[in-house]
This record gives sequence, structure tokens and C-alpha cells, in this order.
Amino acid sequence: MNAQTQQILSKLKALPIFKLSLGSKELFHSNFLEFIWEMEDKKGNRISKEIFVNIIRELLNDPKFLANCNLDDYELSREKNNFDICLHSKDNDNDIVLVLENKVKSIPSKAQLDAYVTKLQSKNKKKNNSNQSPEYLLLSLAEDFADKKAITNGRVWKIANYDNLKDAILKEKSNWQNGTGNEYVNDYCIFIELMHQLQSKVLDNFDNSGLFEDLIDYKSCRLHDLYIKLRCCKFIQLLEQELKNKGLPVCVFNNYDEIRKNPQKGVYLNYNIFKGTGQIAACIYTGGTDGEIYEVVIQGGQYRHGINSTHYILKNQTNIQSQEKIYYNLIKDQFNNSFLDLPFPESAKNGRTVALCGYGQEDIYRYDKIEKPKDEVQGLLNRMIADIEEVWKNKCLP
Repeated sequence: MNAQTQQILSKLKALPIFKLSLGSKELFHSNFLEFIWEMEDKKGNRISKEIFVNIIRELLNDPKFLANCNLDDYELSREKNNFDICLHSKDNDNDIVLVLENKVKSIPSKAQLDAYVTKLQSKNKKKNNSNQSPEYLLLSLAEDFADKKAITNGRVWKIANYDNLKDAILKEKSNWQNGTGNEYVNDYCIFIELMHQLQSKVLDNFDNSGLFEDLIDYKSCRLHDLYIKLRCCKFIQLLEQELKNKGLPVCVFNNYDEIRKNPQKGVYLNYNIFKGTGQIAACIYTGGTDGEIYEVVIQGGQYRHGINSTHYILKNQTNIQSQEKIYYNLIKDQFNNSFLDLPFPESAKNGRTVALCGYGQEDIYRYDKIEKPKDEVQGLLNRMIADIEEVWKNKCLP
């Protein structure tokens, strides 16, 4: 980690408002926006509804949002319909004019955001509120992520990052600086500016660094999950583009059910945090109703080849009684292939074959330890691409 990033982390750790935010990051930011909506002056007069709406106008790039409206006719609700923030009519809380979603330590997903829109549209249709067309605003700490283009192409959600939020708040400083708690607003702007700087530094020198080499430094601030997600997301973006350039059918998925529902063979990519470590998975699906899923996975400090055996177990009504049984029955008798027989060094910790059963999924995998310098990001990327191409050629092509 470079000195500049260390300095940003040190400044963050010294801010009281940062300490307060650690309990639940997304809830904290939503609660703080609610505080701005309810801000009062020294005499107890409500001053901030217009301030809040001006901030939203700036983020939406829409000066006409709630123009010529009496803002006293509106209320702000937290966690209404599981939305982070809803701005709605006082007389009818289903008359929603703004839905705002915060993504601080999470990476936005198009599927999740689409589900929010569908849910609200369905709810409004049942209540005959067809006139509703709320603004949908996604507030994200990450500036770049796998689904960003797909989300903006949908033309429903507008995206702003926390640096935009800081600028919008400061633009209204002359209005809130005399309000109660104005010092907190000022500190909040410093806080989110540092967070913005930090997320950009997470990807510095990405290609030539170890995938999670600075993890311990981010753990000291309890920001390791953000660090993991941002770097996994960047890796998936690079992997997706390289595989598309090679002509392979590729998409990013959320869970195994999505693969099984799709009869098309292809390469399905996923990233998440699993058991506290970063996971990057490429699942090669052979297609059809009896298709198999072959996996090339980075899991924390391990590089894996695996086979998802859920489909096999259900189809054959097989009970998993031991690691030996599922390994010998499934791999030796059923697949009869060398996919797991990787050229990994044999030792007590390297080159092991494991039957992993849990969380509703059953995987059999073989792993190798990831070590620098041979396994920096670019090296891991090249290794995954070569392995995926090999599986595709042997398992999916005629």
C-alpha cells in the first residue's frame, strides 16, 4: 500500500463521524440524509426541505424536480417497502416521487434494482396509482462496476457517486451553515470525500498487484469487505471483456439457480464475499436439462478447479455420506475425466481434492495456493482465461 493511501486511511480513522458510520454503513448514510431533510435553524424553524430537494436536483441533474411544489406536502420515509429512502406525499404514502438507494459497501446489481422498480410498479398498479412515475436515484461509492452500463442503459435509474453528493451538499452551504448540527454536515462532507478518494486508490496499479495484498490494512478500518468487492468487481470486468473478445458467450450471474434456469451453454461469472474472503467464479455450463457446471474459481488464497454436483445428486437421489464416496462415485465413475487432475504441486496443503458440502450447494474441487509474484492480478487473469478456454473446448464444443 502506498503512502498516500495510508494517509487517507489514517485521516478516516481519526474522524468521529467515521467511527459512528461503522455500525451499518448504508443505514448511516440514509439516516444522515434524513437528518438534512429535518434540519432546523437556531430558533427551531425547519429550514432544510428546500436544501434537501436542491441536493437531489443536483444529483438528478434535473432542476424541475418538485419545482413549484409545496414541500410541506411531502414526507421522507426510511426503509419504506425496503427502499433506503422514499419521498412521498403526506396525504398518500403510496404517491412516491423519489426512490433513493444507497450502495456504500455493496456493489450495485441491475437485477436487484430492476426488482425494486417492478415491485413498486406492481404495488402501484394494484392501488390504481397509474399516474406515478417516481425518480429512481442510485447513490454509489463505487464509480465503476460491472452492471453500471446496463443500469444506465435501462434509463430508469440515475446514478450519482458520493463525491457528487459532497459537491451538492457544499453547493448549499450558505443555506445550512446556520442550522443546528451544521458542524456535522461539514464533517460528513470531509468524511465522504476521504471515502471517495479511498475507493479510487483501491484499484491503483491493479494489474500488477496481488489480488488482495493490502487486505490487512483495510481490516484495521473495517473496510476490508469494500476493498474485496471493489477488486473482485474490477477483476470480473476484465475477465468478462477478455472472454467476450475471444467469442465466448458470457454473462454475470447472482446464483446457481440462474444458470440452471437457462438452458443455454455459456460462461457465467460471479463475484462475492464467501466466508469472509473474496470469491471470483467462472462457471462453465454445458447446457441442456442435464448440463454440468465446471468451475474455475479464486477463493481467498486458493485457485480452484471444481465441479458443482448438485444436479448429479438430485438426479441420482444420492446421499452424501462421506467425502470419499462423493469423490469416487462422482468423479471416477460418472465424469471419468481429468478436469480435477490439475498439475498442482503435491504437498500437505497444495493439490488437495475436497468435497465441499454446505449452503445448499455441493462442490468438489481441487486447489492450489496463490502465491506472489507468479499470481499477481494479470497472471491470475491469464490463468483463468486459459483454463476456461480449455474447459469450453473439451466440454462444450462438438
